[in-house]
Amino acid sequence: MFDSRKQLVLSITLLVAFFILTSCTNSKSSQLREESHLTDPSYDSLSKSDTAENIQQKSDNNTSVSDEPSEESNEFSIPKAISDASRRIEYDGISNLDGYMKYVNDSLASETLEVPIYYEDDILFNNNRSFELNNDAAWTIGLSGNWPNYPGLILYCYPTSAIRQRDDGCIYFMYETDTGYRLYLFFLKDFDGLRLRGYPILIKNILSSKDFASIKVGDPISKVEAIDPVATLHKKQLVNIWHIDPETSKHNSDNGHPCTSLHYLSDGLLKIDYEMLDTGDFLVSNISIHKDYVITDLIGEKISHYILENDLPSKD
Repeated sequence: MFDSRKQLVLSITLLVAFFILTSCTNSKSSQLREESHLTDPSYDSLSKSDTAENIQQKSDNNTSVSDEPSEESNEFSIPKAISDASRRIEYDGISNLDGYMKYVNDSLASETLEVPIYYEDDILFNNNRSFELNNDAAWTIGLSGNWPNYPGLILYCYPTSAIRQRDDGCIYFMYETDTGYRLYLFFLKDFDGLRLRGYPILIKNILSSKDFASIKVGDPISKVEAIDPVATLHKKQLVNIWHIDPETSKHNSDNGHPCTSLHYLSDGLLKIDYEMLDTGDFLVSNISIHKDYVITDLIGEKISHYILENDLPSKD
């Protein structure tokens, strides 16, 4: 009987020791992966001296824009999103409160403003849901734990010194894609720093409401895409990333979150909502123009998406 108990205790001890050893090994492996990731030059944004046109030309010469740059030619590199966007990563203070606010304040104080260029898929669709086209950031307010669109995490994954503050206190980050789109993420000051609010705004060309005069309820999304290709990227988010279906689309719409494309115009912010048919097609269900660039979000707060004129893409 005594030997049986000794054997049982020994077995339990061995199991506990194995568990601790495994945990330490996994922790060390994770740390090594993070350290390797942080020192990997392919994590950085594209060279700021490269224009979108030059980057596109380089991309066209490669078999795939998502390929890693070779050791022989390292003129630019591909940003890497981290694997787990639900947690805050502490590194050089950038992801903790004081760290990212210092980063933001230093950027605001800078006299120069250069917008970094990232590959379109990397920053818009492979970002571990740090921010999403078509998504009102208020959708995540109230979620428990560390939510994915934490500003320190966004700056960790996609550093940018192109940060602007409007007179009303709103702060927005700016990015550019290799395909020539300008991306804006809007933040409001919160008790714990900044909080992502409103919709991400994507601009290819500055159009006006007159360009959309022919669009009416019932039109297919292809008609909108023909006017502004931003609609195509919104559709890609819905179909390729969210894999949305008609039932989910209707449920979201009934709860104030319809399938949407947003178009930043010279005379307002155009919001076009869509109904998804059983065939998978999208038809225009509602059209609204917000002359003051303000949209009421899901929790009833008015969020301004106004962008200072100097920060808009060139009309060339």
